[in-house]
Amino acid sequence: MKKFLVYLLITIFILSTLTGCSSVTSTDSEKIDKSMTGMKDYSYKVLYGDKVVVVYGTIGSRQDTAVLYNLAKSYGLGFQKEIRDRFIVKSDVEVNEDDIKNRHIIILGNPETNQLFAKINEKLPMKVIDGSLVAGDKVFKDESVIFKYLIPNPLNKKKYLIVNGALNKKYMPYILYVTTPSRNAEYVIKANKNEKYAGLFNKTDTQWLINKIGENLWKDDFKTRESEHFIFHYSSLDDNVEKNINKIIEEREKAYEEISSKLNISYSGKIDYYFS
Repeated sequence: MKKFLVYLLITIFILSTLTGCSSVTSTDSEKIDKSMTGMKDYSYKVLYGDKVVVVYGTIGSRQDTAVLYNLAKSYGLGFQKEIRDRFIVKSDVEVNEDDIKNRHIIILGNPETNQLFAKINEKLPMKVIDGSLVAGDKVFKDESVIFKYLIPNPLNKKKYLIVNGALNKKYMPYILYVTTPSRNAEYVIKANKNEKYAGLFNKTDTQWLINKIGENLWKDDFKTRESEHFIFHYSSLDDNVEKNINKIIEEREKAYEEISSKLNISYSGKIDYYFS
């Protein structure tokens, strides 16, 4: 059962301007705790008791704030109550020194909608600059770019930070639908409908970096299946997805309806969902 919960945590990839936080802010030269090894470590820590603060932004429009708040509230869906209760939702102006010191942090949005994101943007291995995502040797400019990644928190290198972002705020409701290709992937970038990148960071004693972006996971020979709200893309060699595609569609549509109901938002078009 615990192995299943660890897998669930990893699969979902979870899945302010801070006042009074300066005393726990890490310096760039501060060493990362040796126990910080990546996604598997984060998942075990949450499974066995660590708490997480999910931070939604408040500096965008009222609609932006409402979308991010409801996404934050949706983060714990699918976990058993014992784990779900470890996820605390706060705004970017409510996060305090104790949160940074003692909890893992998840931030939602982008620097234009989330004060915490704006505060630490320059310290991140993937930076949002002039409306583009700069990651290693690539710059992603498409308005539909969505990204997720896990790193040691620049404000406290003894805890993790998960960033869930979208370049354009109109794509923020989609960030929960970006899937990771493996249990251990530390970042995933959905660049556009034909490109998706994922990989591991280059780890040093003081920071996690991207020197060269991971493999483009898109394959031209992917099969596709459409449902009411999704377009599913999967490898022709993936017998497991092929065998269970109808069940997968049913489960994703059910989850879509639950989240859409909580967000009180309906979407035009269909969501691309990639298996790899």
